[in-house]
Amino acid sequence: MTTGYSIAIRTLGTSPDSLKKELESIYSQTVLPRKVVIYIAHGYPLPDFRVGDEIYIPVRKGMVAQRALQYHEIDSEYIMMLDDDVVLDSDAAARMLSTLTENGLDAVVADVFMNHRLSSGQKIVAFVTNGVRPMFCGKKATRVYSSGAFGYINNPKSEWYPTESGAGPASLWKKSSWLKLHIEDELWMDRLGFAYGDDQLIFNKAYKNGLKTGMLFNSGCTHMDAKSTSGQYHADKNKLAWRTRGIYLLWHRSCYNLPDTSRFKRLYRTCCFTGRMSLILMSHAALSLRHMRIQPLTTFFKGIKEGRKFSNSKEFRTLPPYILK
Repeated sequence: MTTGYSIAIRTLGTSPDSLKKELESIYSQTVLPRKVVIYIAHGYPLPDFRVGDEIYIPVRKGMVAQRALQYHEIDSEYIMMLDDDVVLDSDAAARMLSTLTENGLDAVVADVFMNHRLSSGQKIVAFVTNGVRPMFCGKKATRVYSSGAFGYINNPKSEWYPTESGAGPASLWKKSSWLKLHIEDELWMDRLGFAYGDDQLIFNKAYKNGLKTGMLFNSGCTHMDAKSTSGQYHADKNKLAWRTRGIYLLWHRSCYNLPDTSRFKRLYRTCCFTGRMSLILMSHAALSLRHMRIQPLTTFFKGIKEGRKFSNSKEFRTLPPYILK
């Protein structure tokens, strides 16, 4: 394996303008990648342009499937994993590489959503609708709580912090560390129609399996939010049920059913999750009142029912352990 880094982009190719801007920024890096590989879903046409020597590899479609790869095409020590709607400052790769190597990290994720910069009103909405909350003290960029919700540092003062979660648009991994996680074990998420919470599941899996993960602020990575995949989710009439189901299964897989789960811990984690879901239920009820429709309320219970049903399925119960040995 050679030193240096390569780029791995997951895409459907449905937002070619965004992808072209991204590639132009990649080929303008002060530290150029050894290879740029674009993993496009089977059945989707290749863009009719080339910016550099990027290559396209058709793979199975899916938010997880297009990441849960062995990356045989890449022989560099590090892999920068990108969505197809990220623009990089000219020194973004250099910043991420130095953060990872100088601090002995296995992975570093760019803070592209900048939760700490939300308005007070937006932070309240995030808490009520999903249990996500700011952290006013601490030494981590994010924490994942027993409820499955995450907290984020409210006023970062350092360039980077250790983290328990992260966002998917831009991250840098040691290839060897990535392969140890066996992300292919999480392909069940794609089979549900939309892999809700896949980024948290992956980064929290890295943290809970002992990898050193960090979040870089002011990384130079800008998310353009082309919504090539999530747009299908937002347009679907079942999105609220999918969301609730996804929240339940993310919690069950990454927080509830762990090797250290004694009866007391399961009871505690169940209570934490119940408190979080009570908040979310209130937000669904408010949405029903606002639109004078019962559907937002009924979809909450539909999602919980579907989540519990899937968690009891043979497929879910026979998944390899989340905490690897």
